Amino acid sequence: MRKRMIHAIVLVLLTPLALSAQGGARGEGRGEAEAEARIEAALEQALEAGVPVSLLESKIEEGKAKGVSMTRIASTIEHRLEVLLEAKQAMEERGREARPGELAAAAFALESGAEANAVAEVGRSAPPEQREEALIELGELVAHGESSARAAALVQADLLREARGAAELAHEGVLGLRIGQEREAGDAAETQPEDGRARRPGERSGAGASVEARGAGSVSVGAPSISGQAQGRSRAAVRIGSRP
Repeated sequence: MRKRMIHAIVLVLLTPLALSAQGGARGEGRGEAEAEARIEAALEQALEAGVPVSLLESKIEEGKAKGVSMTRIASTIEHRLEVLLEAKQAMEERGREARPGELAAAAFALESGAEANAVAEVGRSAPPEQREEALIELGELVAHGESSARAAALVQADLLREARGAAELAHEGVLGLRIGQEREAGDAAETQPEDGRARRPGERSGAGASVEARGAGSVSVGAPSISGQAQGRSRAAVRIGSRP
């Protein structure tokens, strides 16, 4: 069943390319058939290893669009599978299943020259929602000349700064909400008379009303107000273009 499915995928993806090759030079038919068998074997190995076949199909489509021969496509697919298997091992070293996008990003980092342990370290420390971006940044840093160890440290420093910035923003948001609630409570206490009856416009209550009735002047009594303004801090992020 699995082999039939793989064969069907290869037929759909490569038949137009194979027909074109046969029309141009029938003597190359044997080489094209061997390339097709290699691609089928790579796709089957990917299925057995738990690597999403879609990550290989995209390379086949790319080769077709560029008019690349089936032999070259087969070599590309085999190399791509090796990198994806290495990426999968690095990302899932602690039993954590990697998503297709994470595998693709990890493969990019490896192909850019990053070492597997650096990929594993960044994949382990990055939050799920930032993992793909962090792995891509790792690959870009290594491609621009950073060592794997330093690149991983820079990416982790970025992640730490962003996490601290998010925590500070969350804290300031809670503080602002608390200040607003206390201010509303103070305003409510200031407008509510002690005897509970509705107060008429201009009417004073408590000591202020008594003093005014005795003609001893007026006294303004008000609840203490709390004021404050939460100021947002922009999260720092190191971008590849800003580094020397």
